[in-house]
Amino acid sequence: MADLTNRNADETVPDIATWGTGNVLETGEGTVKVDLDDKASLSGNVAQVRQVIKTDTYSESVASRPTTSSDIPGLLVSISPKRIDSKIVVMAHMVVSGDPRIGLQIYRDGVQIALPDSFGSRQGAVTNTQLPARDRTGPLSGVVEEFPNTTDEITYTVRLAHLAGDGATLFVNRGEDDQNSDSRYRGISTLTVMEFAQ
Repeated sequence: MADLTNRNADETVPDIATWGTGNVLETGEGTVKVDLDDKASLSGNVAQVRQVIKTDTYSESVASRPTTSSDIPGLLVSISPKRIDSKIVVMAHMVVSGDPRIGLQIYRDGVQIALPDSFGSRQGAVTNTQLPARDRTGPLSGVVEEFPNTTDEITYTVRLAHLAGDGATLFVNRGEDDQNSDSRYRGISTLTVMEFAQ
């Protein structure tokens, strides 16, 4: 396997590397042939990275708990693992408002993953906010590792939960009070999926 760390002095290390066809790593500076069936050559390395960045705003009126939002538009990542034993790491970061207690839920192909043990009637979430008021924005971030055991395409999405008994309008990348003022924030949200060969 070629060693990308031992490059000539006049060569630059590529910022982005993606897998092409025929087990070829396309670096933008050339190509490197890699044997995807050789565990030793890939073990512990990042096989691929997919990311989406949501820069617009979104709001959704969600019924009373335990109803959750729909999949958040613009935060969807599909990936086809290169190896059936690969570890997938999902990293979600969002800016939210609308209820002080918003929960982050991550789904694979429409099925919620990363659930806590024995949560009974409580709502399961990767993490949650504790904002001081409905009109305040806050960060909502979580990281999940899993082994989906497939090389078929899988799709990760995020949804939002809340604890309001009478329902809530949830906001992404903006506050509930979104007046055009330098006393208010807007933000961005991201969903990143990485495959690690084992």
